[in-house]
Amino acid sequence: FFLMKKDRIVYYKDDSLKDKKGDFQLETSSSVSEIPESYHKNLPTGVGNHFFQVNIRGRSTKLACDHETEKEKWMDGISTAILQLKSGIEKVKTGADFSVHMPDRSVLTASVKTSNAKDVFLKVATTVAIQKGIQFFSLVKAYTTPDRLDFYNVFSERDNVADLGPYRLAFYRVICLKGRDDLSDPKLLAVEYSQTVRANLMFFEYDENDAIELAALQLKVKEGTINSVTHTRGFLSENLHEYMPDSQLMRYGDNAEVTNKWEADILNRAAEIEDTKKSINECMEEYITKSQENPLYGCTFFEVSMIREETDYAYILGVNSTGLHVIDRKTRSLVVSFPYVSIMRWSRSSKKFNFTTQGENHWTMLTKQGEEINKFMGIYVRFLLDNKD
Repeated sequence: FFLMKKDRIVYYKDDSLKDKKGDFQLETSSSVSEIPESYHKNLPTGVGNHFFQVNIRGRSTKLACDHETEKEKWMDGISTAILQLKSGIEKVKTGADFSVHMPDRSVLTASVKTSNAKDVFLKVATTVAIQKGIQFFSLVKAYTTPDRLDFYNVFSERDNVADLGPYRLAFYRVICLKGRDDLSDPKLLAVEYSQTVRANLMFFEYDENDAIELAALQLKVKEGTINSVTHTRGFLSENLHEYMPDSQLMRYGDNAEVTNKWEADILNRAAEIEDTKKSINECMEEYITKSQENPLYGCTFFEVSMIREETDYAYILGVNSTGLHVIDRKTRSLVVSFPYVSIMRWSRSSKKFNFTTQGENHWTMLTKQGEEINKFMGIYVRFLLDNKD
């Protein structure tokens, strides 16, 4: 039996509270997060079906509740306690120095008098100084799942960005209209490149040749200069995962013969790119242009699941300017895409997102982000209608 006491979680043998078994002291570095349903099969049974985890000093403690509402109350309570430890209640009310995570994994400090999302966004936008396309960016609540996937929820203008809970404050491009980018702005180019790299590695599926080409361009951008002394066999052995997409690593990452070939091919191709004398910006632009050939380019991704034969299967739903894309979460393979012209209608609730395609085929996805999915679909559909030939 667990009790929350300010910034401490205390647990007892039962609800009589007579036999104390231990406690957890929350700290500023602590976090709380949900456990994806795909991981539930590895958790104990008979202790509740609604799981979450608390991370303290790198140690993860998994907890279970009998009801979803109970779990949400616990997560909200823990998030509030951590937030108060970090900032103090008064600081939350009056604003502070906000740490904003950027697509290239750097952290920008924004000093703002209020914690209003619009004010913080304007401060970040001024600091970043992107000249064109800033309207396609937003502050988001970002989080990373146990299987190393990044997702986010978009802040509205009036939201309080201090109310982060287990999330981190980030600045992302959230709307992407293929063919409308002006990559002549070096700041926009750098942000777009960094965000594209992250999406490619986590969510996209490529054949081996395309993956090698993108990895070689990425290596050239990161290293600046490729030379035969430094960039030899073994250079990528410890960090190949930073260059090859997860979809490839999941299939062949344990095969040393395959990974050694990947490394050799990446290094050879990077050396060929070096010989072309292309600038770093040219390599970034080429990386983005090649990535745009992938149907998932520009997607915002959401955690969803679907019931098949009474079993809950985890998927990822991508929403971009071309339609909806369903991705197998386990393999990162693209399962099916639905162009907007094939979607007849859609609806959402706090727990589901539904849509119907031509032929009256009905799709139901379990998700807490139905409203977010609806928002992005609406933006892209309106754009398509406004720009119809």
